[in-house]
Order: sequence, then C-alpha cells, then structure tokens
Amino acid sequence: MNFAPYRPTQGLSYFETPKVIGDKKCTINVQNSDNKCFLYAILAQTHAVAHNLHRERVKYYLPYLNTLNTD
Repeated sequence: MNFAPYRPTQGLSYFETPKVIGDKKCTINVQNSDNKCFLYAILAQTHAVAHNLHRERVKYYLPYLNTLNTD
C-alpha cells in the first residue's frame, strides 16, 4: 500500500499553458502576477475581448475586477 500527502490544487499566479492545450487555441490563460488567477478566469469568460487583441493580458480585465462579489 502506498500513501501520498493530500495536496489540493490551489489557484495562484500565472503559469504557462501546456503546449498540447495551447495549440488548440481554446483557452485564455491570463498572464497575471498576483493571486487573482481565478477572478481573471471568470472575467475572461464573462467579458469578451476581440480575437485580434491579446486576450491574455490583464489590462483588459482590470476595469471589471471590482464588479465581482468576492465576499
């Protein structure tokens, strides 16, 4: 019998999308330097950015950051 410590996944800062997923062009991985990764993921889904722009940049989602109720 093998035992391993339980380490639940945590939403932290940006990490690069694996190549196999990134090549499909089906995700938006917002490049942030703070611990609001989950909030940016929600904002990327709810506030569309034009396809010809860099949708992974935080600047497009900052104006909407205070619209989410995080209490």
